[in-house]
Amino acid sequence: MTRIIEYTERNAEVERLDLACEELKVDEKESRLRAISLAATELAKKLQSSGLLCNTRSGATARALAQRRPNLPVLCSTDSARTAGQLAMVYGCYSFVVPALGDSSPEEIAAVARRMYADGLLETQDDKSAGGGFSPTAIYASEFNARISIVDLGKDGNDSPILRSETMRGESATEEPREETPPGSFVSERTYGESAGFHKKTVRDLGDISGKTVLEKVNFDVPLLDGQITDDLRIRAALPTIQYLLDKDAKLVLISHLGRPKGKVVPELSLAPVAVRLSELLGREVVFVPEIVGVRVQDAVANAVPNSVILLENLRFDPREEQNDAGFAAELAQDTGAEIFVQDGFAVAHRAHASIEAITHILPSVAGFLLEDEVANLTAAVENPRRPLLAVIGGAKIADKAPLLEKLVQIADKIAIGGAMANTFLKFKGFPVGASLVDEGADETIARTIQTAGDKLILPVDVVVADEINVDANVLEKRVDAVLPDDIILDIGPKTRELFANEIANAETVIWNGNLGYTEIDRFAAGSAAIAEAIGGATGKTSIIGGGDTAGFVLEYQKSHLGLNYTLISTGGGASLEVLSGMKLPGVEALQDR
Repeated sequence: MTRIIEYTERNAEVERLDLACEELKVDEKESRLRAISLAATELAKKLQSSGLLCNTRSGATARALAQRRPNLPVLCSTDSARTAGQLAMVYGCYSFVVPALGDSSPEEIAAVARRMYADGLLETQDDKSAGGGFSPTAIYASEFNARISIVDLGKDGNDSPILRSETMRGESATEEPREETPPGSFVSERTYGESAGFHKKTVRDLGDISGKTVLEKVNFDVPLLDGQITDDLRIRAALPTIQYLLDKDAKLVLISHLGRPKGKVVPELSLAPVAVRLSELLGREVVFVPEIVGVRVQDAVANAVPNSVILLENLRFDPREEQNDAGFAAELAQDTGAEIFVQDGFAVAHRAHASIEAITHILPSVAGFLLEDEVANLTAAVENPRRPLLAVIGGAKIADKAPLLEKLVQIADKIAIGGAMANTFLKFKGFPVGASLVDEGADETIARTIQTAGDKLILPVDVVVADEINVDANVLEKRVDAVLPDDIILDIGPKTRELFANEIANAETVIWNGNLGYTEIDRFAAGSAAIAEAIGGATGKTSIIGGGDTAGFVLEYQKSHLGLNYTLISTGGGASLEVLSGMKLPGVEALQDR
């Protein structure tokens, strides 16, 4: 029998965890949440549990567990789809969304409980878990399959409550193996919600693909250190689409690039480590083929069965990939025997490469969930934002963000400028910037931005300066008019942090792209940390975190600062910039229209 600990501070289990805390002599300086998380994982080891189940609203509990878990799955029950998505993508948790029925009538709650019992999701019709927004029985009595399972309270044709969920398959938590849940009106195939503003066909439009070979473009360009993956966010972000296609019994062939091999075979940039990590995350074998096209690829696909995964070698080992070579795209389609192409590599969708653009002229091509979600959220933020709309823009080179600035001065209510970009603005306005980094030659863009934006533009009023860029530098906080010739501006100051935070508090939509200081050194990351805290700690806002360095910083900050939530942390740097700037992405435009 599988044993799963229910971890929630709302029941008696916490007493057992408190005892475990005492036995482990947890440091009193640790927060209660972290201490209990440590105790829970230790208790799980002692009980030989197969997983940890927690009830969480903001995600703080699950994040604390995920950071300490002893190679055990963390199951999360939450009534927030946003929290569920972040926990699944960022922390690799199994997230199960249940309805918050606090305002429902007893009759409605009873109807939901009866339906759950009829579908085998509750042990008894009297199980109170259905009425409290938390359904542990439903989670561990069902079987693992999807990374995110959604249960919500809807209305059927007779206007009575129904339950819709995506059953999770795997090792059952009951004494006897459960039969696979039969199809019915309560089963939802959604992992990501359908985006009304996305007008390309998606995997939902594919129909029956059982036994068909699907070629899927993903972005597995992950950081490596000594052959080990140091951040698997992009792999986890691709899981919903991968799992969806596998559930449809497709033969799945994944293609991606890694790094910049410049058309040559670079062993250190092989996707072999990615295949290993993907296999761990999916809980199944991933066949890695150390070729991109050719006989070995043909043989691997010929030997594959429905509901299987193949990962090919780094696309950019072949120079034809970046040349958008039609012949290379044709070889990919022919050697894999693909019948359908799925584009889910948002971070590279702004590139016109063979596996992004040319391939769509050969195979019927649709979007995956990640691509749809990113494009829809980013587009909505600039085309139909909840107001006031605040943009926080950092980074160094103004030239890289000139199109974005031009877009923002037209649509944003306020634009806060930080990072080295702010140095260039301050210098243009006559303030001293000392030995700080500035973007020479950007005067025309700055003049146009200042003139068009007017009082929308918010610049730093104080800064953090140092005499050199290292951890031992002498650091001072100064007004922007008091910077000396040898000073190097490396962060926004405390008054500016407060100024920006106040603007965030007043906004309904916040777009943040570009770090506000030299975040590689912690001493100069306070400004970016303050903004991450102000945005992530607010409730009810639409918050968009641009990809690249900003997303990397926020994700790392989230790990040690629990309870922060964001609408979207983009997996793409250049791609997110282009969407926010109103530009079209080749990898999206080439897909079939609805």
